[in-house]
Amino acid sequence: MSVLYLSEQYSIAKLDGDTIIVRASPQPSIGRNEPYMKRFPLIKISQVVVFGDVTLTPGLIHALLERRIEIVYLTRWGGFIGRTIGNDHKHGQLRLLQSRAHDDPSAMLTIAKVCVRAKLHNQRTQLLRSNRTRDDQRIGEGADAIGALIAQVDALPDHDAAPLNPSQPQKGTVHGVLMGMEGAAAAAYFPAFAALLADEWQPMFTKRVKRPPTDPVNALLSYGYVLLTNQVAAAAQIVGFDPYIGYLHSTQYGWHWIWSRCSAPRLWTRWCSVC
Repeated sequence: MSVLYLSEQYSIAKLDGDTIIVRASPQPSIGRNEPYMKRFPLIKISQVVVFGDVTLTPGLIHALLERRIEIVYLTRWGGFIGRTIGNDHKHGQLRLLQSRAHDDPSAMLTIAKVCVRAKLHNQRTQLLRSNRTRDDQRIGEGADAIGALIAQVDALPDHDAAPLNPSQPQKGTVHGVLMGMEGAAAAAYFPAFAALLADEWQPMFTKRVKRPPTDPVNALLSYGYVLLTNQVAAAAQIVGFDPYIGYLHSTQYGWHWIWSRCSAPRLWTRWCSVC
């Protein structure tokens, strides 16, 4: 079964027998001078994801819902808006498992360890690859520091106990130690990240500053994180996860698990926490 992504703006999707037909008029402004038409067998579709200004006819919507095929609505840029489903919601068991893992300190730790290690590995790989041509001492030192932290993450116990003080859930726990390692990795990564910039940009960026950004590089980073946050939150919603339940940082009312801290390493950690 396949997911049908409808991203052609101002297109119309309708039902023709057991086939979905997608049509769009010519749009010279975006370089398309001919009409657009595609056919998709309905029997092969398991979910329809609609980006922005795409029209689904009532007949198609009814046919999708009768077959228990979800319709997920996103903004043009991928921000989650909502979903339409039939009588049978297929994600109940998935969310129950997500909640049970959140309430189990050892399961939480296992998931968080996998995600933090993956994030640190990706950071180190990025630095090492970039340093093949630059041979910069700062990049090498950052990669070495993150490599040492990866070894420390691997050495952490696999089990954790409930926090002694619920108001400080990370204090005195292995989970709290893991969070400290994640922060140490970020502290090692961003000085090395500065060396990846073009020569004229390097003087602008001395450290990561988020609220508010103090230079053009930090502003661009923060802007990119906002766009990426929307896309990742939408991806989590599409597959049925609850984006308000997290495993690394504390879950708070009204905060996405991918939104509580605006930095790339933390952002990806929250995305991985549901993988």
